[in-house]
Amino acid sequence: MRPQESRDPFAERAGWFDRHYDDSVRGRVRLRVLREQLKRELPSPPANVLDAGCGPGRMAAALAADGHRLTLLDPSEAMLERAMMVMDPHAEGSRVLRGTVEEAPALLGRDVFDAVLLHAVVCYVEDLDAALDGAAAVLRPSGVLSVVFKNRDALPFRHVAEGRIEEALRVLDDPLDAGNLSIVNRARSRQEVEEALARKGLRPRKAYGVRAFADFVREEPSEPDLERLVSLELRTSEREPYRSVSRLLHLVCGRG
Repeated sequence: MRPQESRDPFAERAGWFDRHYDDSVRGRVRLRVLREQLKRELPSPPANVLDAGCGPGRMAAALAADGHRLTLLDPSEAMLERAMMVMDPHAEGSRVLRGTVEEAPALLGRDVFDAVLLHAVVCYVEDLDAALDGAAAVLRPSGVLSVVFKNRDALPFRHVAEGRIEEALRVLDDPLDAGNLSIVNRARSRQEVEEALARKGLRPRKAYGVRAFADFVREEPSEPDLERLVSLELRTSEREPYRSVSRLLHLVCGRG
């Protein structure tokens, strides 16, 4: 799914990535906004949900707390160690496995999940079609696929906000960028992802933006202002032009 080489590229960054859900505005906003969007779009709990590329397990733990049955899958041992810790209160009824989304059908079977999450995964794969094949194979015919990816059209904004004008110019024509994880990944356009989904018989039922504004907050907001920021993100997540310039795009897909 993610690795481009034999070693685990996330081994030294798993702790930082886990902590950013607590320590950074963008991490807290991302988790809150995606959780609210998923509450609208996932089947009613308890649904069988696969979080493919689960990372440190924060979203999986949130969905388990909402009553869903979670299976967590990731190729990184370091990420899975974090995920097992955060999932401990929800251990009953949940599974944690090492593997890639491409390996999911062989590891888990076909047509077994009511929902599959593919969050921040397609930016780390070279073969988008292979990743979507794996996700589609384990999804039940009536299931929901949630795909979150870095928005190609929004790539220059953070560089400008942080004073990296040369980098902003570069990423106008180059979708590869390292981001705060310092691991090179690929931003994708909505059209590119939707065309790949269509090849699998999947189509978006809803499209959301995530983090249209959060990346521009430079000082720690008060709790009331954080709540206002989350509200702003949710209210603009389907409203143009904000959706199309959000740092992340979230496509909620089904068959037919």
